Amino acid sequence: MGLRRQLTLLAILFLLLPIAGFLFLREMEQLLRLGQERGLLASARAVADRIESEPELLQLVTSSTDTSSSTSLYAFASDPLITLDGYDDDWRFLKLEKQRFEFDSFTWSLKLLKQGEQVLGFLSVQDSTFDDHHPSAGFPASGDFVGLFQKNLEGNTLLVLRTSTQGEMQIVTSSNGETTEIIHHSRAIWRESAEGYQVEFSIPQRYFNHAVSLGVYNKSTNQWLSNAGMADIDSAQLLASLQRWPASAAVLQDALLQASTEVFAHKGNRIRIVNRKGWILADENRLYETNDATPPMAWLIKRMMNDSPMSQVEREIRQSRLTAPEVTESMSSGTVGSRWYRWDQSNHLVRLSVPIFDYNGDGPVTVGSVVVEQTTQQWLALADRAFKRMMVYSVCVVGLLTLLLFLYATWLGLRIRRLSRAVNSAVNVDGSVKGVISATVFPDEIGDLQKNYADLLAKVAQYNDYLKTLASKLSHELRTPLAIVSSSLENLNASHQLSSDASVYIVRAQEGADRLTQIFNAMNSARSVEDSIVHADIELIDLSALLASLCEAYAELAVQQSLVLTTQLEDKAIQVRASGDLLVQMLDKLFDNAVDFCSPEGEITIGIKQTNGQVQLWVRNTGSTLPPTMTEQIFTSMVSVRQGRGETMHLGLGLHIVKLIVDFHQGQIRASNLTDGSGVSFDVYLPLH
Repeated sequence: MGLRRQLTLLAILFLLLPIAGFLFLREMEQLLRLGQERGLLASARAVADRIESEPELLQLVTSSTDTSSSTSLYAFASDPLITLDGYDDDWRFLKLEKQRFEFDSFTWSLKLLKQGEQVLGFLSVQDSTFDDHHPSAGFPASGDFVGLFQKNLEGNTLLVLRTSTQGEMQIVTSSNGETTEIIHHSRAIWRESAEGYQVEFSIPQRYFNHAVSLGVYNKSTNQWLSNAGMADIDSAQLLASLQRWPASAAVLQDALLQASTEVFAHKGNRIRIVNRKGWILADENRLYETNDATPPMAWLIKRMMNDSPMSQVEREIRQSRLTAPEVTESMSSGTVGSRWYRWDQSNHLVRLSVPIFDYNGDGPVTVGSVVVEQTTQQWLALADRAFKRMMVYSVCVVGLLTLLLFLYATWLGLRIRRLSRAVNSAVNVDGSVKGVISATVFPDEIGDLQKNYADLLAKVAQYNDYLKTLASKLSHELRTPLAIVSSSLENLNASHQLSSDASVYIVRAQEGADRLTQIFNAMNSARSVEDSIVHADIELIDLSALLASLCEAYAELAVQQSLVLTTQLEDKAIQVRASGDLLVQMLDKLFDNAVDFCSPEGEITIGIKQTNGQVQLWVRNTGSTLPPTMTEQIFTSMVSVRQGRGETMHLGLGLHIVKLIVDFHQGQIRASNLTDGSGVSFDVYLPLH
């Protein structure tokens, strides 16, 4: 694995930086949540303390605790004006929770809204038959009607809404059996609907201040269905019967309680006051008033920072009661309750419940609760800015470090490649040193390695020089002792005083001495050739003509050796700048080598051609082949790997001299086996003039 790849893997570890940033953001989210909960808790406690300290506000909360959770009527508070026309267009826009009462197939639903001193209502009845009221009939009505029964200490009152036709309804009341028409501040509209009929009315709030029940009377079945229950009864006996029925006080959102929450409410939160039964007495909702847009990276932040499952909070419908677990547990235990909800795809909502206590009795009694809610949109914007900064910083740091590591790895790789090329160029194929490695200015491990390589090559060069001069030194030092040995053997052989057995040993010793003399002469010849190459004269030569004349002489020698010489020459002149004597000596060595190693009655081929801006000479012979690993070492001094013809001694100096001559002419020489395996080919490439 290269340095750049290793450092690239190391750079991947820098990704731990953004991961650490993500972990930091998650911790920051927990701190922001904790801070948000503490801020909301302070607001909720302030509202609860104000209610507990003001008897009038506390009375509004405690008085509503007598209501029933199933039969009480509930009226929302709202600012938008409602157009009384008998249609539900305005009511659908408000998205209020409706109360529903049913028995068998007889069903009706109700929405109440408190505006100022009036209570507005929209009543929808599922009834396949509707009996009109006859104008001449008595109280309460001769047909179907809507009734509002009020029960108090001063007397019981039944308010009846009846009609003879679609449109305005007649509103009458009776307290003691006498009928009185209500003219001021009351109005009702009747409309037919697909499932039955619907009534929209406006009645003064004073009719809802005490225990009340509201119901619908079906004349065809003589059934009365109200929020307090259902009974089969004649309409004439209705007032007397209702006096014995239980009734509970209506729950109306109070303006005074609403005002007590406005001081502590601000954009992005919601404050509600609920009683012991969970009825909402005041609701200051500013969750939708925040101006903070959802950050573009919010979805990513939430995906990374919070993956815990949460319930979806109800957003579309305004509820009359709040019975969430954290609220009921808070009022039952007298402690603070909290819970997180999912608000939308990017935001969450936290809800805190702080109990309201009544200290007027023997001990504190929980009478209600202050519920405060807030979305995470504000702190999500802070997290988004922190996330963006963290991403920018992380990308910049990681990118810069990666770039520096890449540049550093590239610089190291270049230095190592430069050192490798310098070593390769300083050493020839045959192992001789032809150059030096320059020193480096960098005092590091690679610099030490380059210095060691330079020292090693210098020592190898010195040793090669020693080996080159070793032959001449040995020849000089051993020639005189060898001459003494040879002369002594000749004298012994000439004395004729030796036995026949001793003469045999003398002859063998003389042959060994002659062989050593040939070796010394070959060494001196190679040395003289090296010296003559340095001082050789370069001239323009027609290599094609030179080779043709030499082949004529080689042909006679080939015939003497019972060999066949084949030539592949060019008719045109091929000009090269070279030393003629050296080229002749080179060709003589190649031809002698081919003759020595050619098979009996084999073939020698000599050719020349011009190709790719250079001239190619080749000398090929049939016979033994070269080992695959010796095609380069064959040109090294004192190396011979083939068995020659006869008993001629081969010292491996001839091809070494050929290599020296080729290198002097800036050419190349290659030794290879013939493709059919029948012999060997020596190819010489010289540059053209």
